[in-house]
Amino acid sequence: MSQTAYPEGPPENSWIVGSRRGDTQRAAAFEEVRSVWESLPAAYPLQSYTWAQACVDSFPSDGLQIVTAGSPNTRAIAAFVASKDSRALVPLGAELYEPTEFIYADARAAEELSDAIAGLGVPIFIRDMFAGSSFLEALKSAAGRRLVVQPVAGHPWLELDDSWLEPESHLNAGRRSDLRRAQRNASKVGPVSCEIVTPTPDTLEGLLNEAYLVEAAGWKGSEGSALAADSQVGGFYWRYAQAACKAGTLRIGILRIGDQAAAMQLAVEENQCFWLFKMGFNESFARFSPGTLLMVESLRTARQRGCNQYELMGKSEDWNRIWMPRLHDAVSLNLCAPNIRGWVSVVAENAKIAIKTQVRDRMRKSNEPSGT
Repeated sequence: MSQTAYPEGPPENSWIVGSRRGDTQRAAAFEEVRSVWESLPAAYPLQSYTWAQACVDSFPSDGLQIVTAGSPNTRAIAAFVASKDSRALVPLGAELYEPTEFIYADARAAEELSDAIAGLGVPIFIRDMFAGSSFLEALKSAAGRRLVVQPVAGHPWLELDDSWLEPESHLNAGRRSDLRRAQRNASKVGPVSCEIVTPTPDTLEGLLNEAYLVEAAGWKGSEGSALAADSQVGGFYWRYAQAACKAGTLRIGILRIGDQAAAMQLAVEENQCFWLFKMGFNESFARFSPGTLLMVESLRTARQRGCNQYELMGKSEDWNRIWMPRLHDAVSLNLCAPNIRGWVSVVAENAKIAIKTQVRDRMRKSNEPSGT
């Protein structure tokens, strides 16, 4: 961490692992909190130690800061790094653009953690957090007017019941017809097969390689955003997949047309919930809707395995809107420092919100039908 951020040393209830100590020492220091972290209840994969460890091993940082709370025993943990673009701290793994949720034992532990974070006295920016988070409510109380909260795009999810044993029934008639046609046309090229597998350590590397290659053969490959083209994000998911494989929670979906892989999914299954982190398809098979065909089998398999929730992750897009998902409301958090610069930032952020609200209201009024 830079000296300007902590001129008098790190705050109480936190410790810093500087990048100058080297990756080996940093990883070893992070290992110190492993037993405590793993003893806390992780409702989401993104709260787990394995997720955080893969982040530490995959992304560079100007300093890793661990904030702990609870007495006499640690009951909550949050991990931050220095932002590349500002003086603010950001959550560990911000490069993944996934929702942030810190780990804590209960609502009281969330309050203790929020007090510790608000007491750091430095700016913190969290791009995306579930609006229903207990931590969010606690931080609002702890930080007061220093915290600026703004709504951001929500995250789609599906509630599964036995009707999802026939996922096609949740599509409208036109889409069901299109899907049957795509399946028939694909069958003319070669046998269509699909598997949602729980890899073993012996099969993992081959399945991951196949999944990465399929994703790279689609639009993500053309744009340079495929896992195979991004050493950091791709490296993260490879490491996380290895850890999830050992835990038995990893799921890899592959749809094949003939002897070629046409679509892929990378997911985990935890707490009766299927978390879809990555999906993609080979562009040369696009006319057969391979991603949707695989999605049908993925939904069916998730319900067959007893899942009652399916997290689509990401944002609401055309490909997932066909399933009419619900949305987890989400917000961004900007915690300003308790100094003149911080208060100026609060005023500026609130002014931006006010302007956006005025513009949105004017646009809404202009689009309303006039009275008759």
